[in-house]
Amino acid sequence: MKEVDATLAATKLRRLLIGLALLAAAGAVLYFTSGFVFQAFRGPRPIADQALLGITDPGSGDNYVSFSPSRPFLDPGLQWGTKGNPGTKFLLLPVDDQHMLCSARIANDGPTFTGRLQRIAGGTEEEALNRIKGTAGNLRVMPIMLQAVRSIWFDTAVALAAIVGLALGGLWMVLRALLMKGERVASEM
Repeated sequence: MKEVDATLAATKLRRLLIGLALLAAAGAVLYFTSGFVFQAFRGPRPIADQALLGITDPGSGDNYVSFSPSRPFLDPGLQWGTKGNPGTKFLLLPVDDQHMLCSARIANDGPTFTGRLQRIAGGTEEEALNRIKGTAGNLRVMPIMLQAVRSIWFDTAVALAAIVGLALGGLWMVLRALLMKGERVASEM
């Protein structure tokens, strides 16, 4: 009987610890993703030229913004994609006396562009910018860009699925540990 009691206590403790670890993981995911998750439900934050001029390093509040240029944007005709899927077009949005690079869906012709502000960090964006500068002449381009292709809702759905899955799994394990009866453990052995 002592063996059964020891096994019951060990099983309860293991389930309780696993459940608490899963709940802690759900809390950690919520903590680290809450900025863009809550921002997605609030909707895009309208941003004006003067606010954009003050941003050199976009922060967590810049994950979901909408920008309507005060003047017509420049479309250099640069598209990036694969055969059969043109993918992205690159535009230059006027911001005061400068321009901001924007990657947008092919069908997006404005006048409002919604997406995430980010630094131009090389790769495809840097190559697109170099090609545009080569054809457009002497333009002042901001160090940030508007990424209007990727949706914040994909990231939000993944974060919410992880939070809900971890929380439900943790709750299940904690409840199993708390409601466990001695006879069940003895029969499981």
